[in-house]
Order: sequence, then structure tokens, then C-alpha cells
Amino acid sequence: MKEKQVELKVEHLRSSEHPVLVKEILSDGAEVCVSIEENGFCWLVHKNSMIVWNRLDQTSSGYPSAYTLALPSTGLRYSNEHICFYQSEDRDLPGVLAVSPEGSLRHYVQLDRKAFDLDIDLNNDIVVGVHPLNTSSGLFFLLSSSRSGFYMVEPSSHRLSSNGAVIYRELRPKEKSRLSFFLGGPAADPMEDVKRSYVFYNDRSVLLEEKLVATFSANSLKLCTATDTNDA
Repeated sequence: MKEKQVELKVEHLRSSEHPVLVKEILSDGAEVCVSIEENGFCWLVHKNSMIVWNRLDQTSSGYPSAYTLALPSTGLRYSNEHICFYQSEDRDLPGVLAVSPEGSLRHYVQLDRKAFDLDIDLNNDIVVGVHPLNTSSGLFFLLSSSRSGFYMVEPSSHRLSSNGAVIYRELRPKEKSRLSFFLGGPAADPMEDVKRSYVFYNDRSVLLEEKLVATFSANSLKLCTATDTNDA
């Protein structure tokens, strides 16, 4: 088997000011989750609010302007896994799809647009991740839950005039097509809580069979392709 060498590179980000509201939140030592995107956008989630700004854009005051988005209310806590920040080539500003742990969805098709809300029936389950899926039909979203549930979230329209409306359907994985790797300990409980989920794929690919879905629980790692999450 050929060995491949991978070179990792740490790139220093040009220092920039944060929006005033972000500086106030950080100075209070509040619990937050943050992300820096490749296109210069940054976002911070504090309680039920999300603040988005572009670190490359500065105003005359020296501070970047920011968008403050209201997220669905939750009795739990948001993490980066509950937020899908994405950029569409045909839109000027990025979009945000956020799902609370309890399953309340809010979609901003653009940062400056009005939000579309939808409640997903999780049957007392908890959301652990939401992932963008670039397909031949456009951008979809795959939502995973703590009981190995999958839900496909689809835009009602891909038109520029869309208000961000989405629909969803529950998917049932084909267990025979799923691989399991147990990380020691007793055999995995099929109802064991999933802690986190990931989707691995080539950015240029629009084929679902080339997208690998991984779910992690305390004792196991389960893998399947995105096509295996279709109804059996």
C-alpha cells in the first residue's frame, strides 16, 4: 500500500476588529460558539442570537458592520453543529440554516432576508448535527439526531425570489449497507445516543453516493453513504 504524505500549513489571519456587540459579549466571558469561514465571514452564537460579520470589511469607524439573527428558542444549548452557514454562487450574501436541539428550524436564505420557520417532529429525539449537501438538484441539508435518525431538508424553491421555505422528510438508513467499527468495550447498542455526526465529500461532487455520513457514539463509529439514508 502506498504511503501518502500530507503537509499541514498554519495560515496567520490578518488581525481585525470585532463588531462592538461581539466585543461586549466576549468581555463578559459568556459561553459562545464561533466560526471563521473561508470567505472572510465570521459568526458567533450567544444564547439564542447569532452575530455575523465579515472581518475583511471595515467601516469608517474601524469596526465591521454586523448582522444579528434571532435563532429558535431552546432550553438546551446551541453548538456549531446546529448551524449551517453556506454561500450560494447566485446570491450576494451567505445564508444560514439553524436547527435547535429540540428540532425548531429557522432558515435565512440570505443574511438580510426575513427568516422562514419550521418545526421538525423528532419524536422526543435531539438534533446532533445539520450538514449541507451539494447535489445535482441544488443545495439540500442532512439533519442527524441522537437516535441515529436522519432527515432531509429540501428548499421548496431554488429561485432567487425564494423566501427560504423548506420542507423535510424522515429517512430510514439501510442497515445492511452500513458499516460499523466498534471502538472497544461491549457490542454497540443500536439505540445508543449519537454524540456527533459528520459528512465527508469532495466539494466538486454532486453525487450522493460519493458523500460519506459518519455518526459517533460512546462506543461505536457508524458509516454509510448519503444514498443509504434513503427509505429501505
